[in-house]
Amino acid sequence: MHKKKLYILFSILYLAGLIWLLLTYNHEKQTNMTVCFSKVLYGIPCPACGTTRAFMLVIGGRIKEAILFNPNIIFIIAFYLFYPIILLYDLIYSKELLIKIYSKAIKTLKYKAVYIPLIIFEVLIWAYNIYRHL
Repeated sequence: MHKKKLYILFSILYLAGLIWLLLTYNHEKQTNMTVCFSKVLYGIPCPACGTTRAFMLVIGGRIKEAILFNPNIIFIIAFYLFYPIILLYDLIYSKELLIKIYSKAIKTLKYKAVYIPLIIFEVLIWAYNIYRHL
């Protein structure tokens, strides 16, 4: 992927997530709004179902509950904490740290010892979400 496109893509994802959180944030009650295609089309949740609600738990300081609600929140928290720092670092020092991290991640995900446990992890989260009728 072209360097500039990667920065644009990650920035769009970051901002879209923030906008989504701002639109759905309601500290008075939980929202039943969903954008999950799996849930809308097939009536079953995907492995990511519940991450918005888990993020709201994080915002409320209830991190343990958030992780129990959907463990994928760990990846989202890491992205929202570290992406601005990496972006700022790259803008100031022109080191292309994001490119290096992205390339390393892509290379690492090619190993069975990495992608098979990740697939198992996501399947378990998916089963957990189906079991809980998210």
